[in-house]
Amino acid sequence: MKIKRNHAQGIFHHVVIKGVRELPIFHSYEDMTRFMSPMLLMQFDKFSQTRVRYSRINPFDISNNVLYKKITSEKRLVSLVDYNLLDTHVHLIVYSEQEYGLSHYMKRIMTSHSNWYNKKYKKQGHVFKSSYFSKHINSDSYFDVVTEYVQFNHRDYYKFDTTEEVYNYPFSSFYDRHHGNRWKKIFLT
Repeated sequence: MKIKRNHAQGIFHHVVIKGVRELPIFHSYEDMTRFMSPMLLMQFDKFSQTRVRYSRINPFDISNNVLYKKITSEKRLVSLVDYNLLDTHVHLIVYSEQEYGLSHYMKRIMTSHSNWYNKKYKKQGHVFKSSYFSKHINSDSYFDVVTEYVQFNHRDYYKFDTTEEVYNYPFSSFYDRHHGNRWKKIFLT
């Protein structure tokens, strides 16, 4: 069955990517770190077409990378608004800057991670459950609810006991909102 999506420019989407059969898509800190580089950099139209070894790019030091100046002046497919990476799934809130921007962006980050994952773990086949789920965010109140849900999803998923654990989880946009934006123009806080 074909998934019907709104591909219009200028709308917000809540996106969820899940592992096939609910299996983990990340097994380590390295896996999550590796996913973040394309997640951040492939927002930009021309950069998405450039072959880059993402394993050599540290996403936590990306604004000091040589590519930073070049890519931040490029046209975007989407703007990443919020994110949260968990073992078995990823939540994103993206703003579509171009018509079909979301579908191009998702294809690129999912393909990048699948290829890398299968090579690293010597596997074949699908990493993600079919396609991604996306829902158009069509009101300010829904935007507020989804933003809070995405930013704090790790708190409930990992059952963190302390506020410090929640605040210091590095794979959520909540970290950037609380500690300061690590990626300057790449991630719009």
